[in-house]
Amino acid sequence: MSDVILRYFLIGVRPVKHIGLKDSIYLSAAYALDWQTGTFISHDDYLDNIYGRPSKDEAEEISQEEFDTLVQEYRREKGFLHFDDSAFKEGLRYYREVLAQD
Repeated sequence: MSDVILRYFLIGVRPVKHIGLKDSIYLSAAYALDWQTGTFISHDDYLDNIYGRPSKDEAEEISQEEFDTLVQEYRREKGFLHFDDSAFKEGLRYYREVLAQD
């Protein structure tokens, strides 16, 4: 059994949530804030920025509090009162209930 790790990044100016397993860099997922909807969608292209050589933008790891504040401010500024983060929640559930159990 492995621990699920949540990390928070700014890649360029885009907020990205990262889900991974403590013991593996190969089992991980990235969820980026969609500018059009204010929701987090699966976007594994950002894993290169987190783990490897960035394609164009550096990944800056920030605290969850700072991350949440930035996301809330953006959503408020754009008038996103309702948003669907179910893709991220489902991914997190999968990591916790399936992958971390192996």
